[in-house]
Amino acid sequence: MPGIPEPVLGSEPLTWIVAATLSVLVVSLFAYAASRWEFSAVVLIVAGAAGYGLFAAGLWASVRLAFHHLALDPVAEPVTFAWLLVVAGGLLAVQAAIPFFLFARFGYVVPMIGFTAISTLLLFVFLRVGGETDPLALFGFGFAPFFVGSLLVLAVLEAVLRYLLG
Repeated sequence: MPGIPEPVLGSEPLTWIVAATLSVLVVSLFAYAASRWEFSAVVLIVAGAAGYGLFAAGLWASVRLAFHHLALDPVAEPVTFAWLLVVAGGLLAVQAAIPFFLFARFGYVVPMIGFTAISTLLLFVFLRVGGETDPLALFGFGFAPFFVGSLLVLAVLEAVLRYLLG
Protein backbone atom coordinates (compact mmCIF):
# COMPACT_ATOMS: atom_id res chain seq x y z
CA MET A 1 0.00 0.00 0.00
CA PRO A 2 1.38 3.47 -0.84
CA GLY A 3 2.67 5.46 2.09
CA ILE A 4 3.30 2.49 4.37
CA PRO A 5 6.90 1.38 4.88
CA GLU A 6 7.73 -2.24 4.10
CA PRO A 7 10.11 -4.37 6.19
CA VAL A 8 13.36 -5.11 4.39
CA LEU A 9 13.60 -8.51 6.07
CA GLY A 10 10.30 -9.67 4.58
CA SER A 11 8.03 -9.75 7.61
CA GLU A 12 7.09 -7.59 10.56
CA PRO A 13 7.72 -10.28 13.22
CA LEU A 14 11.19 -11.05 11.85
CA THR A 15 12.00 -7.34 11.77
CA TRP A 16 10.92 -6.98 15.42
CA ILE A 17 13.01 -10.00 16.40
CA VAL A 18 16.12 -8.70 14.64
CA ALA A 19 15.67 -5.18 16.06
CA ALA A 20 15.19 -6.51 19.60
CA THR A 21 18.15 -8.87 19.27
CA LEU A 22 20.44 -6.08 18.05
CA SER A 23 19.28 -3.80 20.87
CA VAL A 24 19.84 -6.43 23.54
CA LEU A 25 23.28 -7.15 22.08
CA VAL A 26 24.25 -3.47 22.21
CA VAL A 27 23.14 -3.09 25.83
CA SER A 28 24.71 -6.40 26.85
CA LEU A 29 27.98 -5.50 25.18
CA PHE A 30 28.09 -2.18 27.00
CA ALA A 31 27.19 -3.80 30.34
CA TYR A 32 29.89 -6.41 29.84
CA ALA A 33 32.46 -3.77 28.89
CA ALA A 34 31.48 -1.66 31.92
CA SER A 35 31.99 -4.63 34.23
CA ARG A 36 35.49 -5.26 32.84
CA TRP A 37 36.64 -1.69 32.19
CA GLU A 38 39.54 -0.57 34.37
CA PHE A 39 40.11 2.88 32.96
CA SER A 40 38.11 6.10 32.95
CA ALA A 41 34.32 5.67 32.89
CA VAL A 42 34.10 8.75 30.68
CA VAL A 43 36.11 7.04 27.94
CA LEU A 44 33.86 3.98 28.15
CA ILE A 45 30.69 6.08 27.99
CA VAL A 46 31.91 8.19 25.06
CA ALA A 47 33.13 5.13 23.17
CA GLY A 48 29.89 3.23 23.81
CA ALA A 49 27.65 6.14 22.87
CA ALA A 50 29.67 7.00 19.76
CA GLY A 51 29.68 3.34 18.76
CA TYR A 52 25.91 3.15 19.11
CA GLY A 53 25.45 6.38 17.13
CA LEU A 54 27.65 5.07 14.32
CA PHE A 55 25.93 1.69 14.37
CA ALA A 56 22.36 3.04 14.27
CA ALA A 57 23.04 5.79 11.71
CA GLY A 58 25.04 3.28 9.64
CA LEU A 59 22.16 0.80 9.75
CA TRP A 60 19.73 3.47 8.58
CA ALA A 61 22.05 4.55 5.75
CA SER A 62 22.96 1.04 4.62
CA VAL A 63 19.32 -0.06 4.42
CA ARG A 64 18.40 3.02 2.43
CA LEU A 65 21.40 2.70 0.11
CA ALA A 66 20.81 -1.01 -0.45
CA PHE A 67 17.14 -0.54 -1.31
CA HIS A 68 17.46 2.84 -3.07
CA HIS A 69 15.03 4.60 -0.77
CA LEU A 70 16.79 7.87 -0.13
CA ALA A 71 15.16 11.25 -0.47
CA LEU A 72 18.68 12.66 -0.57
CA ASP A 73 21.12 11.44 -3.21
CA PRO A 74 24.46 10.73 -1.47
CA VAL A 75 26.35 10.88 -4.78
CA ALA A 76 24.87 14.19 -5.94
CA GLU A 77 24.93 15.77 -2.47
CA PRO A 78 27.68 14.03 -0.46
CA VAL A 79 28.30 16.91 1.95
CA THR A 80 24.61 17.22 2.88
CA PHE A 81 24.35 13.44 3.24
CA ALA A 82 27.46 13.35 5.44
CA TRP A 83 26.08 16.14 7.64
CA LEU A 84 22.79 14.27 7.98
CA LEU A 85 24.67 11.20 9.20
CA VAL A 86 26.84 13.23 11.58
CA VAL A 87 23.89 15.06 13.14
CA ALA A 88 21.74 11.93 13.34
CA GLY A 89 24.61 9.86 14.69
CA GLY A 90 25.27 12.58 17.26
CA LEU A 91 21.65 12.61 18.41
CA LEU A 92 21.64 8.83 18.63
CA ALA A 93 24.90 8.92 20.59
CA VAL A 94 23.52 11.47 23.07
CA GLN A 95 20.47 9.28 23.57
CA ALA A 96 22.73 6.30 24.31
CA ALA A 97 25.09 8.29 26.52
CA ILE A 98 22.44 8.94 29.17
CA PRO A 99 21.72 5.33 30.16
CA PHE A 100 25.34 4.32 29.57
CA PHE A 101 26.51 7.04 31.97
CA LEU A 102 23.91 6.17 34.59
CA PHE A 103 24.80 2.49 34.39
CA ALA A 104 28.58 2.91 34.40
CA ARG A 105 28.61 5.54 37.13
CA PHE A 106 25.71 4.61 39.42
CA GLY A 107 24.67 1.12 38.35
CA TYR A 108 21.19 2.25 37.26
CA VAL A 109 19.46 -0.53 35.35
CA VAL A 110 16.00 0.89 34.56
CA PRO A 111 17.28 3.51 32.05
CA MET A 112 19.20 0.71 30.30
CA ILE A 113 15.98 -1.29 30.00
CA GLY A 114 14.21 1.80 28.68
CA PHE A 115 17.03 2.39 26.23
CA THR A 116 16.73 -1.20 25.02
CA ALA A 117 13.03 -0.64 24.30
CA ILE A 118 13.68 2.68 22.55
CA SER A 119 16.54 1.20 20.55
CA THR A 120 14.37 -1.73 19.51
CA LEU A 121 11.71 0.65 18.22
CA LEU A 122 14.27 2.78 16.36
CA LEU A 123 16.02 -0.18 14.76
CA PHE A 124 12.66 -1.66 13.76
CA VAL A 125 11.75 1.60 12.02
CA PHE A 126 15.21 1.84 10.43
CA LEU A 127 14.77 -1.67 9.00
CA ARG A 128 11.76 -0.56 6.95
CA VAL A 129 11.80 1.28 3.62
CA GLY A 130 9.29 3.30 1.68
CA GLY A 131 6.57 5.41 3.18
CA GLU A 132 5.97 9.11 3.06
CA THR A 133 8.49 10.26 5.66
CA ASP A 134 11.97 9.30 6.70
CA PRO A 135 12.34 7.82 10.18
CA LEU A 136 15.68 9.51 10.80
CA ALA A 137 14.16 12.95 10.23
CA LEU A 138 11.18 12.13 12.46
CA PHE A 139 13.55 10.90 15.16
CA GLY A 140 15.67 14.04 15.10
CA PHE A 141 12.87 16.55 15.00
CA GLY A 142 10.28 14.92 17.18
CA PHE A 143 11.09 11.76 19.02
CA ALA A 144 14.65 12.36 20.26
CA PRO A 145 13.62 14.92 22.91
CA PHE A 146 10.76 12.68 24.06
CA PHE A 147 13.03 9.63 24.28
CA VAL A 148 15.74 11.54 26.16
CA GLY A 149 13.14 12.89 28.56
CA SER A 150 11.74 9.40 29.08
CA LEU A 151 15.19 8.06 29.93
CA LEU A 152 15.71 10.87 32.44
CA VAL A 153 12.32 10.19 34.06
CA LEU A 154 13.24 6.50 34.37
CA ALA A 155 16.53 7.49 36.01
CA VAL A 156 14.77 9.73 38.53
CA LEU A 157 12.27 6.98 39.31
CA GLU A 158 15.05 4.48 39.93
CA ALA A 159 16.96 7.00 42.08
CA VAL A 160 13.86 7.70 44.19
CA LEU A 161 13.12 4.00 44.52
CA ARG A 162 16.72 3.28 45.58
CA TYR A 163 16.55 6.09 48.11
CA LEU A 164 13.27 4.89 49.58
CA LEU A 165 14.45 1.29 49.79
CA GLY A 166 17.69 2.28 51.42
